[in-house]
Amino acid sequence: MSEKTYIELQEGEREVLHSALEVLSPDDPDDAEHLEGLTQRILDTTMEPGTVTFEFSKKDLEQGIAALDILDPDDFDVREMADLLNDILRVAYDDFNTSSPEI
Repeated sequence: MSEKTYIELQEGEREVLHSALEVLSPDDPDDAEHLEGLTQRILDTTMEPGTVTFEFSKKDLEQGIAALDILDPDDFDVREMADLLNDILRVAYDDFNTSSPEI
């Protein structure tokens, strides 16, 4: 079963997430392919004004969190936005782990 969650991202948040994802380079070819698709989805909306609702899989959230963890922008406002976005993705990821049925 492929669970999804929906998160609204503002213009600046999408730009920060895209920048973070571009830094990530997984060793696993499947992870790299998945990252490329996620990065493109985010990039496609960076020019749209306002809020955009994104569908995230658990894998999307894992890659977004990993990317934001290593992002270290010089600009304080960008760093603050990246930290907030990281918190949002972590909460959504935790929701996946607590709502998954026990087998």
